[in-house]
Amino acid sequence: MEGELASTARAEDDTLWPATGGLQVGRSAAGGGSTYFAGALDEVRVYAGAVDPAGVERICQLSPDPDL
Repeated sequence: MEGELASTARAEDDTLWPATGGLQVGRSAAGGGSTYFAGALDEVRVYAGAVDPAGVERICQLSPDPDL
């Protein structure tokens, strides 16, 4: 939270999400996908996998990092 590590977890999952459509940010998959987030979203980022702690630190510095 606010640039500080809040918790950690370890897990393995090599299963790709079987999505057939485009990414929709702020839309719930529950209830047939008819519920949307009723607020504002700012600085949305999507990554191909989990970001390690060093990557999170670089992200929090708000400078472009093409290696993420």
